[in-house]
Amino acid sequence: MDYSDYKELHVRRVEPGILEIVMGEEGGKLSVTTARMHGEMARIWLDIDRDPETRVAILRGAGKGFSAGGDLAMVEEMTRDFAVRARVWREAKDLVYNLINCSKLVVSAMHGPAVGAGLVAGPVNLLLGLWAGGALPNPLSALSAAVVGFMCYGVSLIFFVLALRQLGAARTAAYFSVAPFFGAAVAIVMFNEPVTSQLIAAGLLMAVGVWLHATERHEHEHVHPPQSHSHPHLHDESHSHSHAPGDPAGEPHTHPHVHESVTHSHPHTPDMDHQHRH
Repeated sequence: MDYSDYKELHVRRVEPGILEIVMGEEGGKLSVTTARMHGEMARIWLDIDRDPETRVAILRGAGKGFSAGGDLAMVEEMTRDFAVRARVWREAKDLVYNLINCSKLVVSAMHGPAVGAGLVAGPVNLLLGLWAGGALPNPLSALSAAVVGFMCYGVSLIFFVLALRQLGAARTAAYFSVAPFFGAAVAIVMFNEPVTSQLIAAGLLMAVGVWLHATERHEHEHVHPPQSHSHPHLHDESHSHSHAPGDPAGEPHTHPHVHESVTHSHPHTPDMDHQHRH
């Protein structure tokens, strides 16, 4: 598959079967989604889906973070021109639809900040509400809503991404699915909701599932293939590498380094470092 038409998405084959898609220019501070990149993001998943040489696609942002969100010039143009708004909305729909329906494994290599549509959707929704006759809430109500949104969406999403890295998708989904139980428990305490037999049975089943996950011990001999990457680290037994003259001093620090192949046995979960077969 020829990806030379993509100018703001930098596509390269890192090894057979694995394609890397980089948003933005290396060496920059943060990747910004311009109008062209937005269009490329919408259609690249169709090409990846049709690419017989690709099994896995890795998406990452160049620079110090994953994404700084949409280019302000594009956002300003959207506010002035309905045709531009319609095109961006259509591309956003295609981006999500094509990504979900891509038959290849897609890995989001998150690092640093990742800003999305919230910076645009929030102010736009606020302006639409005021235009429709709504009124601004009092400061206490606004602060309460902001705290709830920060904790229930922002913080929980951070924990969700960290759990995907450390626990794997299956265990993360199992733990995350108990969230409605905590919501029901709060409703019982705060709003005097009735305690039904169905609620008790569901809570017991969820508790048993979490207990089975938490007490599982999985240990066997496995192989870590050699890999080269960059991330914050200390010089522990997994990071006994040497340093180049330009590498940063102090710990923890971040620089490209190589892990040699290791064969060992220890308790582990199917996290990002343990994707071996059984």
